[in-house]
Amino acid sequence: DPLIGGRYLWKMADKWTMILRGDIGGFGIGSDFAWQAVGMIDFQPWKHVSFIAGYRALDMDYESGSGLDAFKYDVLMHGPVLGINFRW
Repeated sequence: DPLIGGRYLWKMADKWTMILRGDIGGFGIGSDFAWQAVGMIDFQPWKHVSFIAGYRALDMDYESGSGLDAFKYDVLMHGPVLGINFRW
């Protein structure tokens, strides 16, 4: 799938960063249409380790084939995101 996306980082304080990401894709070439949006807060207490918490939404609309071979996948998934980020 071709996609177009962007990311914005805002350094709120010395150890705190807000991260916003999003993309759209598909355009009928692979999937019919797909998009995602993510908003996260990153807390970096040490030089190479940070903790991430946020929310993500992902939507995928895909179909192929016809008749008995038809496959359709049209789903919106969303929920919290928690993670540990290791940088080196």
